[in-house]
Amino acid sequence: PGADWKDFVPPNMRGDVGRTLPHRTTLTDNFNRADEANLTGWTELPSGPYDPGFSVVSNQVEFEYNHPSVQRNVVARYDSDLSSDDHSAEFTTAAESVNSTFRSIASRISDSALTCYEGGYTRNSGIGRMWKWVSGTPTQIGTTNTSAFTHPFVVKMSSDGSTQTLTVDGNELLSITDSSITGNVRCGIGSGY
Repeated sequence: PGADWKDFVPPNMRGDVGRTLPHRTTLTDNFNRADEANLTGWTELPSGPYDPGFSVVSNQVEFEYNHPSVQRNVVARYDSDLSSDDHSAEFTTAAESVNSTFRSIASRISDSALTCYEGGYTRNSGIGRMWKWVSGTPTQIGTTNTSAFTHPFVVKMSSDGSTQTLTVDGNELLSITDSSITGNVRCGIGSGY
C-alpha cells in the first residue's frame, strides 16, 4: 500500500499542510554573457536629455555616462513581473571608475513609465539617498550620511506596504514611510553621476 503523507512531514510542520503559502518570485540576472551595448531583458528609463546607458562588459553591468557636468540618474527596469508590489531588489557593486558615481536599486517600477522608489549610495561620500519618481519627475524623500563601504558591497531596496527601506551590506541607511506608489511589480537597477 501507499505511504501516508504524515510519514514525510515532521510533526512540528503538520499544521502547515493544506495551508496556502505566500507566493514568492525570485528573478536574477548575473550578466554572465557576451558583451552587449544594451541590457537584454531590461528597459532603460533615462531621466533627461542625455541618454546614458547600461551595457554588459566582461560579464558585468557597466554604466556609461559622458556628460559629467550634468547630474543625471537613469533606471533600468527588469522586464519581468514579481508576484507582489511588496518586494525587494538588490545588487552587488564592483569597483567604480568614478568615485562619485551613485549606485542604486529600484522597487515598484511601473511597466509603462519612470515611476518607482529608488534608493542608492555614493561610496566616496558615504551618502545614502532615496527618491520617489512619478512619471519621470524625481523627488528626494530621504538622505543620510554614513561611513564608506568597501567594494564589493550589496545595495538593497525594499518596499513593504508603506515602508521603503534602503540597506547597504545589511546596514539600514534609510527607512521612509511613503505609500504613494503601489501596484507596480517590477524592479531594477540605477546609476547616476
